[in-house]
Amino acid sequence: MIRCIVKNCRWVSNTFDLLLNHVKRMHYNLNLYQCNYSDCDRSFGNFRTFRDHYKKHYGLHVAFEINRKNCNSVEDAEECGNEKHGKSNERFLQSGRNNNTKNNKDVDIDELTKQMQRSSINFYLKWSSKESVPRKLVLDLQKDIETYFIKPMETTVLCLADGGNLSEDLKNILLRVLQSGIQESEYKFLQQLKVLDVYEDPIVFTISNQLKPGVRSNVQKMVCDLAQGVLLPIKFHLTKYLESPNMMDLILRSITPSDDSVIRSVIDGTEWKQKIKRFESGIILPLNIFTDDFNLSDTASTHSKNTSICGIYYNIPCLPTYVLSKLSNTLTAGFVKTLDKKHFDIDMIFAKLIDVLKDLEINGLEVCYKGSKLKVYFVVALILGDNLALNGITGFVESFRSNYFCRVCKRTKKQTEVDCVQIDSELRTKQNYESDLQQSDVSETGLKSECIFNRLPSFHVTENFVFDIMHDILEGALLYGLQHALHYFIYVKNYFTIHELNYRKNVFVFGKLSSGNIVGDFTERKIKSKELKLTASEAKVFTQFLPLIVGEKIPLSDPVWDYLKVLLNILHIVLLDEIPIDLINPLKTLVEEHHSVLKTGTLRLNWCMSH
Repeated sequence: MIRCIVKNCRWVSNTFDLLLNHVKRMHYNLNLYQCNYSDCDRSFGNFRTFRDHYKKHYGLHVAFEINRKNCNSVEDAEECGNEKHGKSNERFLQSGRNNNTKNNKDVDIDELTKQMQRSSINFYLKWSSKESVPRKLVLDLQKDIETYFIKPMETTVLCLADGGNLSEDLKNILLRVLQSGIQESEYKFLQQLKVLDVYEDPIVFTISNQLKPGVRSNVQKMVCDLAQGVLLPIKFHLTKYLESPNMMDLILRSITPSDDSVIRSVIDGTEWKQKIKRFESGIILPLNIFTDDFNLSDTASTHSKNTSICGIYYNIPCLPTYVLSKLSNTLTAGFVKTLDKKHFDIDMIFAKLIDVLKDLEINGLEVCYKGSKLKVYFVVALILGDNLALNGITGFVESFRSNYFCRVCKRTKKQTEVDCVQIDSELRTKQNYESDLQQSDVSETGLKSECIFNRLPSFHVTENFVFDIMHDILEGALLYGLQHALHYFIYVKNYFTIHELNYRKNVFVFGKLSSGNIVGDFTERKIKSKELKLTASEAKVFTQFLPLIVGEKIPLSDPVWDYLKVLLNILHIVLLDEIPIDLINPLKTLVEEHHSVLKTGTLRLNWCMSH
């Protein structure tokens, strides 16, 4: 018999195709697919890869599908199968029939009821998560299913029981299973989620509740200006996340630092090794926290800022890339209004989150793993975000025109405009950070307030070496260099025309992975004004394939072409999933060469000619 790959699921079948249909229908939200064939313990993040792997195990040994058109009975099916696959299938079907007989004697009513409840819950969650479907419509759909399907089936069961065709026990079983999937309201739906231990209420906390003048019912009076935030049950989410099928096995295989001089995740860095020194035992996992704003209405509206929400998210960065790339492995910590984040003190907004993170680091969580309890501690490794968001939540100035705008070093704005290498003596440290706080002069330090995340035992903002690749490179240095280089190639050197560039781009095969990020046709106005509007993905894809599109038209000795090659080498290194330590020094050299060419090289003169 072929059993379901999900632990505690009692589903069995004779055929491999039925297993695939069962997994896709009943367990479609799996993060990992674990092979359960014999001693094989491989796991896959993609259903198609798992399917191909599983087929290799069974091959011709998988029992044949019963052809209901040609076989009117199980005996006929066995006869057909013996002709096609040999007598081994007869023994397979015979063992399956025996197992089915045994299972029929020991029907688990509770498990059937839970499966019905899970099916109803999955139905509600699937449709309520779609942006175009209102929640009320989902509840109406469930009520219609109850009215037009469940109720008639209950009536049929009662009629059969009254006629003596069903025993009293079987009648009660069928009614119990049918009624277990009914959802009458959203409140009852949430209560059922709590009973199944898959939901916990979020915490709504008050940021400010000040009195201010206002108008209520056409009467001017003092009203409460209530500002609130929402913190989701992080401990509950982490517990369920780690206890999900195969997740803990994957994490335990991923938390060992690499010993081959390759940086694969944050745990391979020296900063992480310093953070976990004080832990004597237990499993220590890193957490990355990041924030981003999103709008609930039209972003072009004049009131779009009033509906902007700041989301706070986290993940476990030691997981493999193919797992982290899925949105389901990015967990939500909470939400606050973007305007509240600007108007109120950061301490008031993030205080509840800091308390939870501190408790996770000091006390940890108990996670059930293979029948035993494991103590798991969580340490904040990095605070991520774009430059503006990071400067805001970590207490630095948010204006990048200020004299000291950098959160990593203490170089002035004018100095950073001509620096080609990192000045180690100017980096921010715990010592000069404390001195800057005592000085309390934003114009001379770039510090507005102390970072609230410094309250965590193993975190300090001066060790938070995080940079925004998308804005700094893809939408920054890369786009800047690309738009000037295209202008130079087309209108200064006349290597090719803009029509030839568009033609070559349009007939070029970018491949399946890049086909969704192909830039549109370039216009003469955009190239001449050097104001290309490309997304980060479009800039990355186009620049990476540019040497194949127009490389034969450009002389190898061209200095601007040399500059683009340096820029491409930098891009290739920083986008690697695994970075060998041996590439760090070459990357420093490439960055220094890139900055030097922009500041003093021939490229600067060539670009001046193009103006």
